[in-house]
Amino acid sequence: MKKTVLIFGITSFVGSNFAEVLSEKFHVVGTYHNKEQSLPSHYSMLYCNVLNKDEVKRAIKFFKPDYVIYAVGVSSLEEAKMHSKEAEALNSTGAINCLNVTERFGALFIYLSSAFVLSGDNKLFKESDTPFPSTNYGSSVANAEFLIQKTSLHYLILRCPVLYGRSYSVRRSNIFELIQQSVFEQKVLKLDDQVQLGFLDVQLIARFLIVLLEKRIVNRLLQISSKDHLTTYQFAKKYSQVFNTSSTTFETKTGGFPQESKAGTNLSFKMNVTNTESRIGIKMPTIQESLEFSYKRFSAKNS
Repeated sequence: MKKTVLIFGITSFVGSNFAEVLSEKFHVVGTYHNKEQSLPSHYSMLYCNVLNKDEVKRAIKFFKPDYVIYAVGVSSLEEAKMHSKEAEALNSTGAINCLNVTERFGALFIYLSSAFVLSGDNKLFKESDTPFPSTNYGSSVANAEFLIQKTSLHYLILRCPVLYGRSYSVRRSNIFELIQQSVFEQKVLKLDDQVQLGFLDVQLIARFLIVLLEKRIVNRLLQISSKDHLTTYQFAKKYSQVFNTSSTTFETKTGGFPQESKAGTNLSFKMNVTNTESRIGIKMPTIQESLEFSYKRFSAKNS
């Protein structure tokens, strides 16, 4: 009998992609909050406001999951800066609400964190390094990391790079979709060429999670990222190479990174992944390898 995975925020970009991958191995169910987003009808879903503890409890009691994934939150750096209270509520408070109920029902709580909890200094960060976030988004996620590790006895935190792919969402496009749109429409897309980031196809993260669950790795914070790091402008150029498209629509821009506490714009959010590689026995891909994976899966869907 398949185990059940409950995804809070199954209609989100991350949630919908995780549902697609995890349904190969698990019975996937989820909660939604935004009615503008939809998923194929074969997923059982309940409405849930993660800030309402009674609604969270109702969802977990109804689905009786073995694993709970928190895919809710404000992940845009710009939105988190403009709406800091909402970001803190959804990225941290809502997660702890779900964690507390999950613990009582004996399920494993899985939190998807971000490299933006790091300071942005030009170094390769380890899991054991103390995070000093330079953005509101990073601060809200770092708070959740701290509280989960402090209070939970049955958790898994995956600290991720910039995730890309396609989404059911009609609200906001991720970097991959913005690049594809600019290429299709032949419109100029101005991208940052100063901040170094890791990039991974969101479905690769879901596949790595399956391995972690099969190996029963719990009570760990693990960094999952590409081996190398690029600016978003360099990522767009790399996309053009792999997908064999024109890169003439991409231009560089300076400034615009919504930092709150750190001077300068030459930041890097580089994560050391050797600990994760040793635990799951898989080498993390380069950004090019991740894009090649993306190219193959989208080509297969279109054929």
